[in-house]
Amino acid sequence: MAKLISVHAFKSSQPQALRDVPIYIPSIVVVQVGAKLLSWQSDTLTFEKGTWLFAHAEQLLTFINHPVNFAFRSIQICFLSPPSSAIMASIAAERGRYLTKSPKVVSNAKLDFALKQLIAMQELDFTEQTQQHYLDAFYQILSEAGLLQLLFPGTDLSMRERVCRFLSNEPAKAHSIDGLCKHLGQSRSTLTRRLADESTSYRELLSETRMLHALSLMQARPYKQLELALACGYQSETRFRQRFFKQFGLTPKQYMKTL
Repeated sequence: MAKLISVHAFKSSQPQALRDVPIYIPSIVVVQVGAKLLSWQSDTLTFEKGTWLFAHAEQLLTFINHPVNFAFRSIQICFLSPPSSAIMASIAAERGRYLTKSPKVVSNAKLDFALKQLIAMQELDFTEQTQQHYLDAFYQILSEAGLLQLLFPGTDLSMRERVCRFLSNEPAKAHSIDGLCKHLGQSRSTLTRRLADESTSYRELLSETRMLHALSLMQARPYKQLELALACGYQSETRFRQRFFKQFGLTPKQYMKTL
């Protein structure tokens, strides 16, 4: 049964600085222990227990995870299905107003309850239709609180989002641009042009999704660097290390030492 949300846990035992972490699925990050310091425009926002980070797709986040007593923990809830057309239509007049609004939201009892119910739903074997009902109820609560646009500032998936969602299903697979074009029903020239219009490329997005996959793998257990490179679709350990450093500003070994 396909899941309409996914929940990912992150941890660190030392300060963990990452730059340009791409978001390609609308997400809410909830800090459970410690603090996340996010660079936002010309400011630094601090997220601790009781505050949520709202991140819409196509963002690059630069932050430091700060442990308290050698522990930092957070969860990221990724929303794989958008709100119903009726919910989106109800906020159409507000579209675009929230792109510069702070992504920091102070939670309350209503939001906490709704999110706990959503996470509990994700852990059970509900049909997609039932999941969508739960999800739309959560979206409605966000809409009434004026927060839904922080996750969904627009109605249509960009080509970048569509490509990243496809690649992230199997990030280590030997993907080809021709296979991607077939999946999306696009010619190679059209796909290349549309990605260029969004200031990106197929190769760049494939690399991004693999780097995010590497973070997820390292959060699960320790890896040798060559093993990690192979698990992310790289035959060269050196090339993998260089690409990881270029993306995040630290090496895989430096990242693993923070866990």
